[in-house]
Amino acid sequence: MSKVLTKEFDWLVAEQVEVDQELVWQLKTDLLPTAGWNSGWIQPTADVGFFYNETYFDLAGLSMREKTLFFNGATTQDLRNPIVFQQAAGDSLTIMDVLTSSPMNSSQILAYSIYGNYASGSQSAPSFDQTIYSRLREYVIDIDTQAWGSFRLFADHQHGSLSSTASDRIYVYRMVFVGTPFVGNRIDIPPVRYVLSADAKTEDEYQYLMRLARSYELQNQPDIDVI
Repeated sequence: MSKVLTKEFDWLVAEQVEVDQELVWQLKTDLLPTAGWNSGWIQPTADVGFFYNETYFDLAGLSMREKTLFFNGATTQDLRNPIVFQQAAGDSLTIMDVLTSSPMNSSQILAYSIYGNYASGSQSAPSFDQTIYSRLREYVIDIDTQAWGSFRLFADHQHGSLSSTASDRIYVYRMVFVGTPFVGNRIDIPPVRYVLSADAKTEDEYQYLMRLARSYELQNQPDIDVI
């Protein structure tokens, strides 16, 4: 049984304002009633240009039928490149999209944004096997486009295992990091859609039970704060 699964995050809109003679980043709250902008976005550290959003694919219907999900592919679909106001050459930002079979808390999200799922990183973050798909894109305003108001894609990195799972959830995270220093006074990050293509199949009972036990362990592991 082939399936195509999708999830979406809406616009993120943030502005850089001066408070007590210091420039700080804030979610633009007056746009909340507009088409769901900033819906679900979190700024874990006040005034810092780091934002994230989270959701999950609900696979409970498949797990109840003792199905294992075998992934064929994953991708992200964006409306357009990020937008910036009052920009200058050198302004930059990074966007990371992550789909995992194990949940992350805010400290693990931050650790993953630095180390990814590589061996040198924090052991509390998802491993290669637990990372179904991850994509990191770097954007910049350069001299040729500084009057344009739209970021230019500078680099695109992807990794992940597409490992099959018997879990009843696939966790989805989007992270946005604003570069420092940053001259622009507002960023608009367009919506994104995550697309997973997978086959739901029945495995041998022993193999399925082992995979199910592993999925349960990953979803219920204790939170470990990153120091």
